[in-house]
Amino acid sequence: MNTKFPSASLAAALLVVASACVGNVSGEYERTGSDSSVPMSDADAGFPRDDGGDSSLPPPPPGDAGTDSGGAVPDTGPPPPPPEPCDGVRCGSGAECNAATGVCECADGFITSGTGCDPIPPGDPQGRTATEVCDAWAAGHVENARPAWTRGATACDPGTLDPDAYGDTTRRINLFRWLNGLPAVTHDAARDDAMQECAIMMDQQGALSHAPPGTWACYTAAGAGAAGSSNLALGTSSPGAAIDLYMGDARVASLGHRRWVINPSLGRVGIGFAGRGQCLGVFDMSAGSTRQWTAFPNAGPTPVWNTGFVWSFHANSVNSSGVTVSMEKLGAAPEVIPVTSTYIDGGYGRPGTVHWNPPRAAAGETYRITIGGLSVADVTYEVEVVSCP
Repeated sequence: MNTKFPSASLAAALLVVASACVGNVSGEYERTGSDSSVPMSDADAGFPRDDGGDSSLPPPPPGDAGTDSGGAVPDTGPPPPPPEPCDGVRCGSGAECNAATGVCECADGFITSGTGCDPIPPGDPQGRTATEVCDAWAAGHVENARPAWTRGATACDPGTLDPDAYGDTTRRINLFRWLNGLPAVTHDAARDDAMQECAIMMDQQGALSHAPPGTWACYTAAGAGAAGSSNLALGTSSPGAAIDLYMGDARVASLGHRRWVINPSLGRVGIGFAGRGQCLGVFDMSAGSTRQWTAFPNAGPTPVWNTGFVWSFHANSVNSSGVTVSMEKLGAAPEVIPVTSTYIDGGYGRPGTVHWNPPRAAAGETYRITIGGLSVADVTYEVEVVSCP
C-alpha cells in the first residue's frame, strides 16, 4: 500500500495552526490588541470589554441599590426598635424610672412621702440594707444563758436568773426596737425582785393575771404589783423567748404586748422569769425618742419571720376609727392587696393602733403601705421581706 506525506511547505503551515490552537496550558489566554503581555483570567474572559471602564473588574450583580436597571425599590433597612418603658418618662426629685415597668420610684436614699420622694432621715429603718438587717437579726436573736433560771429551795422561792438571761432578754427587745428605728432599753435591776415574785406566781398558778388575787399560789403583794405593770407570758423556755411571743401577740386583740415593746418612750425594763412564767416590767417613759410612728413588720427590710402575724401601725395620730390602710405589692406586676383594718384605742404604749391581716408574705416581696385618716398627713412606707439565716 502506498502512503503519501504532505509536502514540506504544507507541514510547516499546519504546525503554525496547531500552535495557535493549543495556546497556554496554564488556563490563561494571551490578549490580542495593544497589550498582549498582560494575562487575562478565565473569569475575565466571560465578560466583554467596555471601552469606558476597566475590563479586569466584573460588574456588580443585579439588584444592588442604585444599580438594578430593572427599577427595583432599594431596601430601607430594618424597622426601628420599640420604645423602651422609660422613654419620655420624667420623674420628680429623688425618683428614678424603673426600666422594667416605666414607673417612677424613689431612688436609693429616698423614701416615698405619698406625693413625692424625700431623703431618708439618718437612722430611719428604710435606709438600711437587707444585709444589715440580717446581721442584726443573727446577733440579736440568740440566747447565751444555759439554763436561764435556777430553782429555789421551796416551790414558792423565786429562784435566781443567770446574768446572761438578762442580757438575752434586753438584746431581744432591742433587736425589735432597732428594726423600728427606736433607742435601746436598759435593764432596771432595782425592779427584778418584784418581777421574780411575779414570775413564780404565774408559774405556780399556771395562769396569767395583771391583778392576781390573794388566793393565788405563792401570792405576794410585791409580785401582784409587778404583774399590774408588766407584760406577762406563760409557757416559754426562757425570758428571751418570751419577747417573740409578745411581738407575735397571737390571739391578743389589743396587741398590747407588742405595743409596749416597741413603745418609743420605753427606756428601762424589769425582768423576771421562773419555771415557765415571765414578767417584763414595761411601765416606763424615760426614753427620749422622737420617732412619730412604729409598725410591725417594720418599715424597710424585715425578716420574713415578722410577717407571719397580724400587721400593725402605731402612732399618736391614730386616734379614730376612720383610719384606713392601703396595701400594694410592688414589682414587675404591681398588685393591690385588699385588706380589712381594725382600729384599737389607746392604753398600751402608743395611744392608737390600726391592724390588718394580709395574705402571707414571702421573702423577696416588697409591699407599700399607706395609712390614711390620721390627724396628720398620710404615712406611706415600704416593707421589704428578706430571708435571714
